[in-house]
Amino acid sequence: MSSMDIAAENRFKVLIYTLIALDFIFAFISLQWSYFGHDRVLNWVGEGALFPLNYYFIYSYAAYFITLVIYLGLYNYKKWARPALLWLWLFDSVITPFSGIYVFSGFEMMIFKITLILTGLLIGLVYFSELTKNFGR
Repeated sequence: MSSMDIAAENRFKVLIYTLIALDFIFAFISLQWSYFGHDRVLNWVGEGALFPLNYYFIYSYAAYFITLVIYLGLYNYKKWARPALLWLWLFDSVITPFSGIYVFSGFEMMIFKITLILTGLLIGLVYFSELTKNFGR
């Protein structure tokens, strides 16, 4: 394995560590946000949703867990993890319009946007870089 391959793998693994950390930060901040005095605004969360709000929360935490499993699969170059990541993000994109109103703090939105950009980078790396060959082992 060349030093270029090792460097690319190290950057890939740092990216996965970063995404895991951002997901934990986002989940923690989402749980704590009502303590920052925003309860009045939080009453709008889920307004206009196709499904009751409790289904949204169940889905959100299931998606966090599934995403963590997928990241661990990608870290270990499991073949199933590449399509699982893609399908989870496609599914999430399709159901988001039916989830009603979202309310994010500025900090949550910053974490969310960084996570979206880094996830796009991750999808690009696992499908269109030299790391692709590692998933065929």
